[in-house]
Amino acid sequence: VEIGDLDWFYVYSAVVWCCVFMRTGARRVHFGEVEKPADVETLFYHASLLKRLIGEAD
Repeated sequence: VEIGDLDWFYVYSAVVWCCVFMRTGARRVHFGEVEKPADVETLFYHASLLKRLIGEAD
């Protein structure tokens, strides 16, 4: 078995985690555990990693 380029899988995994973090963050806001942030993307804790993986890092 030859393993090919797995960069697509790293990006896929990061997107899945994005969905998980955004959903759990929305639940925390809904149940009053945290205040709704001005920028909802702050609920996505590894955004910098995803940006690096897709080539949009600063």
